[in-house]
Amino acid sequence: MKKMFFFIILLLLPSVTWAQEITGLEGWTIYLDPGHSRTENMGIYNYSEAQKVLRVGLALQKMLLDRTDIEDAYISRENDQVSVGLSERSDEANQLGADWYHSIHSNAGSSTANNTLLLWGQYSDGREKVPNGGKAMSDIMLQNLTDGYRIPTIGSRGDCSFYGGCNGGPYLSVNRRTTMPSELSEGGFHTHPIQNMRNMNADWKRLEAYTFFWSILQLHEIQLPPIGIVTGYITDKETGLPLNGVRVQLGDSVVVTDTFQSLFNKYTTNPDLLHNGFFFFEDLPDTTFSLKVEKEGYYPDSMQVTIQNDFFTFADMELLSSTPPQVTSTIPANGDTSVSILALIQLNFNREMDRATVENALQITPNISTEFIWQNGDKRLIINPESLVPLTEYKVILDTTAHDSRGVSIDGNVDGIAGDPFEFTFTTGIDNHAPTVLTVYPLNGVKFVELRPVVNIVFDELLNDSTHSADLFSLFISATGEKVAGTWKFYNSYEQTSVNFFPEVDLEPGTLYKIKIDTGVADLLGNATRIIRNFSFTTGENYFNVTSIDDFDSGITENWWQPHQSGSTFGIDTDSTRYTLEGENTNLITQSTGAMKISYGWDSATSSHLLRLYLSKGAPRAVEFDKEYTLQAYVFGDGSGNGFRFALDDNLAGSGGHEVSPWFVIDWIGWKLVTWDMMNDGVGSWIGDGILDDALRIDSFQMTYFEGANRYGEIIVDDLRVVKSIPLGITEETVEFVPTSITLHQNYPNPFNPETTISFSIPQEQSEVKLVIYDILGKKVREVAQGNFGPGMHEFVWDGKNKLGQQMPSGIYVYFLKTADFVAAKRMMLLK
Repeated sequence: MKKMFFFIILLLLPSVTWAQEITGLEGWTIYLDPGHSRTENMGIYNYSEAQKVLRVGLALQKMLLDRTDIEDAYISRENDQVSVGLSERSDEANQLGADWYHSIHSNAGSSTANNTLLLWGQYSDGREKVPNGGKAMSDIMLQNLTDGYRIPTIGSRGDCSFYGGCNGGPYLSVNRRTTMPSELSEGGFHTHPIQNMRNMNADWKRLEAYTFFWSILQLHEIQLPPIGIVTGYITDKETGLPLNGVRVQLGDSVVVTDTFQSLFNKYTTNPDLLHNGFFFFEDLPDTTFSLKVEKEGYYPDSMQVTIQNDFFTFADMELLSSTPPQVTSTIPANGDTSVSILALIQLNFNREMDRATVENALQITPNISTEFIWQNGDKRLIINPESLVPLTEYKVILDTTAHDSRGVSIDGNVDGIAGDPFEFTFTTGIDNHAPTVLTVYPLNGVKFVELRPVVNIVFDELLNDSTHSADLFSLFISATGEKVAGTWKFYNSYEQTSVNFFPEVDLEPGTLYKIKIDTGVADLLGNATRIIRNFSFTTGENYFNVTSIDDFDSGITENWWQPHQSGSTFGIDTDSTRYTLEGENTNLITQSTGAMKISYGWDSATSSHLLRLYLSKGAPRAVEFDKEYTLQAYVFGDGSGNGFRFALDDNLAGSGGHEVSPWFVIDWIGWKLVTWDMMNDGVGSWIGDGILDDALRIDSFQMTYFEGANRYGEIIVDDLRVVKSIPLGITEETVEFVPTSITLHQNYPNPFNPETTISFSIPQEQSEVKLVIYDILGKKVREVAQGNFGPGMHEFVWDGKNKLGQQMPSGIYVYFLKTADFVAAKRMMLLK
């Protein structure tokens, strides 16, 4: 067996020379089991658990075979190509008659979780698996592994107790099926960004193998040989980030920390994404060395290191950047125009600055009184001007007396040489426009609206706090004027305000309602609306039988995986992506007390992106339904333009599969009921066959990046549910006009200023109706209406502005009415 593995290991690992063989393992064998196969259990940054633990296992096998008198060290797999099942591993170990079984793994969890764990076989009554020994080995391995990794631990645990019970036991297959003492190790988390960057390094895997090697010797009460290993991390003193390409010299030996060219290009196309700063020297004599480190752009440093004989000698170092202080960005940017007179001025620096020298060196012309606010470890200065004057150019100058915390002067022209002033200019604009409604839900004129809608009105700018009043907004029955009781809420996001209304009770079915926005809705500068705006919608005639899947009031962290835990997640900015429990901004329709906040960021260096939040267990996982249901969730949108969808486990009674909804573009701000009618809306494309079979359940929420969307943001999901409609058979007493054909009417007035009414008539319900305005060159200006419309006449008001709320110039515009089988267009003229 020793000869059988020699050539393979020689290719993967460096050779090590030992003075003499370690004795005391003669006649003893161990079966090493690197968990999983191929590239299974993909970790963050495209490096899998299976790849890492294989190389730990091969390193440990080589140490045992080359350095001790062990009878044999078997291993369950030797490369990344073979696939070995759980039963195959334990069966082979039993057939070989191995004396011991050790399974090597790493763990998965949130991006912040990282610890060690050892699991030994345990029966349901609490006794250790027979034959005993796994617990003793686990206790030794836990100490060595934790001390070597220098991360927290959650202990050496019996597997049955750890997983909350078992049927007889042990719980883990590798402990239950094997006939010898056994244990399973979890060496850190491959979903932890820093940890998995270390895992990629070949010497890091040798570090882990050493902790197991010494544990085996200690279990057999064999004296450890002289260790002679110096290892550590090189980091940036100011940012704390590990540094790539550092030359590390210990005596006459030299290593260079990993770089994009030497290693990380295998896992990313972004040369700046990955870094571990890890170095490792072994086979060192018992003496004191000078450790010298140097890297371009940093001041060199050194330290004396005395070798320890009984464990790793850790020698971490921090390097100080030699780059002078620079301004990395400003808000407003240099040359910006139409800057709000309410704007704050922001300077971002590349390093910690000396507050007093910066404040004294700052000049703003024309002169204004200012307040200084420091953030981000004194690397961000926010200037709060007392008042900016409209239509004025301002110049901001930071002279050379400004310096960083080390006394180095500012490098204003970013040439790498200190001693240049920094300056930038911006020009204020003038704002005399009142807030404009960008979108309204329910859409104006739409029919068949759910009976408990969240009314959502989005304005093109932030509203004054005095406008945050229910007195200016109302929802009422059109025929009687009776107001609907409920709660009005105001949310600010991306320089816009979303006004939401949550009705206390269901609305009346088949009834025309109006949303009224009174005059006096004002922006931050006090510009107020002078026209009353009305929007109307008609409720549907169906109630819904609601089955809750997850109300998110409890159990989120137990039941849902973090995005990084799923091997299907890719193309994310790990530090910005996670979910948390949201207790403040929740769905008031259901009086919810908890929701899931999903914070996300997309990696700009990758072309494909998918974020998957997997529902792994718990009561929500047990809710099954079929395609005759409609799947819904209340989603607080951030208006980012990214995509959101539902994913299902499909055909649970058969072979199983996965299907997804079409993507929903998150183009709204505030709360909205996102609905997937599985019978009529079709399915999206993922890894299924595109057909919804019977027996469905929730697999996950998914998000993706669309070109031009925001790369960072957060949404909130609440009250995931399935519903089935219950028709009420409402008959209207009044007889409405029902046209005999689809007609697009001429707008009135025409010409117009500032607004005009556009109407159309349809003879029967249309599921895909769009009313869109284009300019004379064919460029889309605004989508006035979209959705399902019942028979009758529908009217809409266009205020002469585009979808961004910007006033359009005088000229001829064309409005199109489009349905599945009808297109018509008419011209209108905007005059000023």
